[in-house]
Amino acid sequence: MTTPKKKVLITGASGTITRKGLAHKYEFIGLNRSPVKDIPNLQASITNFETIAPAFEGIDTVIHLSAENRDVNSREGNQQINIKRLRNVFEASRINGVKRVIFASSGSTTLGPQYHLSPYMEIAADEYDKVPETWEILDDNSPY
Repeated sequence: MTTPKKKVLITGASGTITRKGLAHKYEFIGLNRSPVKDIPNLQASITNFETIAPAFEGIDTVIHLSAENRDVNSREGNQQINIKRLRNVFEASRINGVKRVIFASSGSTTLGPQYHLSPYMEIAADEYDKVPETWEILDDNSPY
């Protein structure tokens, strides 16, 4: 008898994330504004609670990657998507009994450097073959 795979909902699943090597263990479902190849997904914006709430039904874990990254200087965009709509993700998770929410911000942590600093631009472009073996890691003292 096989154990059923845990269901993992990924918000912002059309971004550069790696699911390779984990499909044998997890069933991935996407929630984002644009279509996602290779996994079932609900095409919706996290700004609309009523639309996204059903996507959280029967989910074991949510990986929240959805973020405003079109205009890094837009306070309004960042506040509406990255802060206020984050509440929709947590509330839909709570209502549907999701046991674990992983809040990640890969896009936001490399926003800026991803446009002009190697290897972050290659990582953001999903060009891992161009990433050097070693590089200077950004930290809280970095100018970016």
